[in-house]
Amino acid sequence: FTRNNYNKGKYRESADGINKLKLYVAEEQKGSWGEAQELPFNNDDYSTGHPALSPNDKMLFFASDRPGGFGGTDLYVSSLKDGKWSEPLNLGKDINTKGNEMFPFVDDRGNLYFSSDGHPGLGDLDIFYAQLTDQTAVKSVQNIGEPLNSSKDDFGIVTDGARMLGYLSSNRLRGGSDDDIYRFKREGSLYACRELTIHVFDNQTKQPLGNARLDLDQKDVPDGKRQTQTDSEGNIRICLDPESDFRITTAMTGYQSSLLGFSTKGLSDDQPLRLEIPLDTVPIQSKQPLKSKVRGRILTHTERLPIDGVEVILRNLCDSTVLEMVTGPDGSYEFLVDPGCEYIVEALKDCMGTTGARISPAAHATTELTMFRQGDIIEIDNIYYDLDHWDIRPDAALEMDKLVALMKKYPAMRIEMRSHTDSRGSAVYN
Repeated sequence: FTRNNYNKGKYRESADGINKLKLYVAEEQKGSWGEAQELPFNNDDYSTGHPALSPNDKMLFFASDRPGGFGGTDLYVSSLKDGKWSEPLNLGKDINTKGNEMFPFVDDRGNLYFSSDGHPGLGDLDIFYAQLTDQTAVKSVQNIGEPLNSSKDDFGIVTDGARMLGYLSSNRLRGGSDDDIYRFKREGSLYACRELTIHVFDNQTKQPLGNARLDLDQKDVPDGKRQTQTDSEGNIRICLDPESDFRITTAMTGYQSSLLGFSTKGLSDDQPLRLEIPLDTVPIQSKQPLKSKVRGRILTHTERLPIDGVEVILRNLCDSTVLEMVTGPDGSYEFLVDPGCEYIVEALKDCMGTTGARISPAAHATTELTMFRQGDIIEIDNIYYDLDHWDIRPDAALEMDKLVALMKKYPAMRIEMRSHTDSRGSAVYN
């Protein structure tokens, strides 16, 4: 507690004739307080006061105008080690200013409140809030704003970690030295928005990804969509509405997109909002060899009409593999093939036949096959004989081989062959 420099009936003054403030500690023993003892860092020549213990009672925050500070009164902290208080440490320029910082208070989450007339505020003394790391380093300092602060002096706040309920002192009613104690109760969210830091990085190398695009979609809000991108360190800071749900889509060239849900519902006020988004690279697919298309139609031999239900067989002459399909009403077929091989296309259907075809596809080959029925006439090129000879000439043998192949393919087929003489000899000779 704080008391003037008056101990054991002795009144002491500083060198300039002022009775300074000091910090004391007293132990409760069987329902009564023991004798007050000075803390070791008191001094007759400067004031030390406004003590505030951390939740674990291991850190003591206080105000003092001791030499070496930044302004009038600064805030300090001392640690309890082996039953002794350490030399006080100034909380630094992020907390302390050229003005006066005083009335520290530490809530049940270890966050520091204090009053200051040096930080920008609404009036004289305003109440500020600071998040601390390891209870000494300052993460941020914020003015807690209206209605807790006013144009007058506001100080001595006591509250819980969520700042739901608390008390403070103020002279807002009549000013001057007329200080009153006020009680407050919070309704709604503590902040107008919740700041979220998003870090996007390569999931394999862990390196940050700059210029990654983020699409933010706030659910159930008509105009709740916005787009932004990360900085060179892979970070982006955005402000989110409290008590809301969001969908965050992250995309970057060469990476697979990420879709995450995020909610600000039920978050405690001092909970750090940070989201790590790893992105995986798009798998490199091995290049498939180029394919050609073999396609065409199966038609009737005489009417040239498409035939439905024909089994089309494609034989690869390189590796003897076979592809099959059945035509539809339009009589069409199509196969994807390797362009470097030759193929034989055949067609099968009951009571019908075909000669087939041999093809060498370059890119996209189109081959029409005709199928004949009983009674159809199959024409081959003319078969010529030399004068006065009956043997088959080589050029004629090529055409006859086609007929032989057809008969071997359909051994039960019966054919009718016709031929006639020419007019090269005289009528009597012929």
